Amino acid sequence: MDSLFRTSNNRLNEIASQLSPRELAVIETIERLQLVSGSQLQRLHFTNGTPRSNTQIRNTTLHRLTEQRILARLPRKIGGYDSGSAEYIYCFDRAGQRLVNQQKGEVGRAPRTPTSPTYPFIAHMLAVSEVYVQLMEAQEAGQIELAEFQTEPQCYRTISHNQRLKPDGYVRLYANDKEIAWFLEIERSVQTAYTTTHKLVAFWAYANTLGKDDLIPLTLFLVPDERRKARLLKVIQRQSTADQKLFSITTFDQAVSAITKTEP
Repeated sequence: MDSLFRTSNNRLNEIASQLSPRELAVIETIERLQLVSGSQLQRLHFTNGTPRSNTQIRNTTLHRLTEQRILARLPRKIGGYDSGSAEYIYCFDRAGQRLVNQQKGEVGRAPRTPTSPTYPFIAHMLAVSEVYVQLMEAQEAGQIELAEFQTEPQCYRTISHNQRLKPDGYVRLYANDKEIAWFLEIERSVQTAYTTTHKLVAFWAYANTLGKDDLIPLTLFLVPDERRKARLLKVIQRQSTADQKLFSITTFDQAVSAITKTEP
């Protein structure tokens, strides 16, 4: 077993004390998103130099965090969340889990050895991560103020004592002096009409638990292409006119434009 797995909390604290602000920011991003690609991390945290120097600094930093067992690199490369050249995907390794657990006061929580998820799971998680990265880029450009971005399970909501709403993400932001909130649903695979309708009913049920002065989140379905968008639209149009207003559909490449839209 790696010696780091047997180190004391004091040793882990020593490692933590040597982390740079940029490394801490990378760790915070992994904690928020769970799975993030190297290029996504670069767009968030390695942007001050030339593209080549940013990539070199990124690789050096991620290699160091991997060597310290703070981060784990998935054992196989994968293409981008929708397209692009193959690259590594990062998550927490055991030391990273221990470090975050210590920060949360959950020192008794045992870390787990990272395993390689399935391709659909990775693609799904990277799609959520990509929305976050694009929103952060929009904020950096002064277009929005991102107030909240929650992933599973933090984005789950209670409908009743025996029913929970389980979206893929939750976004709250300010754009054009307006506060906007969205639940995110990543639809990479084809869902049956029954499954989709069940989801719509759950979102509608949650909206009806909120008061008239509450910010009611709309639901944005993100799909890979126009064909999938048309198919999903037909299911939504079977709902009442009032219910339809809770839902919107867009393709992955138009996600941020749809999220930040403040006019119908």
